[in-house]
Amino acid sequence: MNQNIGLYGEKKAGEYLINNGYEVLHTNFNFNRKEIDIIVQKDQFLIAVEVKTRSQNSIIEPWQAVNKRKQQNIIEAMNAYVKTNKKNLSVRFDVISIVIKEDKCVYNHIKDAFYPTF
Repeated sequence: MNQNIGLYGEKKAGEYLINNGYEVLHTNFNFNRKEIDIIVQKDQFLIAVEVKTRSQNSIIEPWQAVNKRKQQNIIEAMNAYVKTNKKNLSVRFDVISIVIKEDKCVYNHIKDAFYPTF
């Protein structure tokens, strides 16, 4: 994956979230080498957002790259964020899938994309 397209996608996702009423609390939160791209708050939800960006030539949809291992890493990092910041909100895990087509971004915001399993 080209790092530049990933950074571009995270920037565009942040703008998309702000334009849709989300408050960005943190970007690129790291815990033990596990990362959350964007942490936002909306209403009574604290939301970990994983951003996946691809060009229009990609064989798979960007969201398909969020496998079980990636999900578990995000969940662990979010647990650390909640404990560190003492947030008393419901937690949600979203994925924003971005496909770049002719210099335009096509967004697919998947709310509740995955859940913690015990």
